[in-house]
Amino acid sequence: ISDHRFESRGLLHCEFEVDGVHVHCICAHLGLFEESRVRQADAMIARIRSHVPNDAPLVIAGDFNDWRHRLGRRLFESLGVVEGFPATATRSAAAMSLTEPG
Repeated sequence: ISDHRFESRGLLHCEFEVDGVHVHCICAHLGLFEESRVRQADAMIARIRSHVPNDAPLVIAGDFNDWRHRLGRRLFESLGVVEGFPATATRSAAAMSLTEPG
């Protein structure tokens, strides 16, 4: 999903089975420039739409370099995914509940 020659970026996609259910995991490292991140997110969304069934469990993780917290809504509107670990320093990941992006 590299967007230009100054930053090499990519994603990893794996699928594993848990109790007979196929779970898809995507790990991405998006770029430092906001416009580039948007294009990379769009490429990731296109990849997911073409390779992951709509009803399959999906985990997307990685370094999005999304300091302004703008990609969560784009991913929610495009894929229906929600953040499982909102950015906060006061609660542990185990205590987080799924919420729609704000």
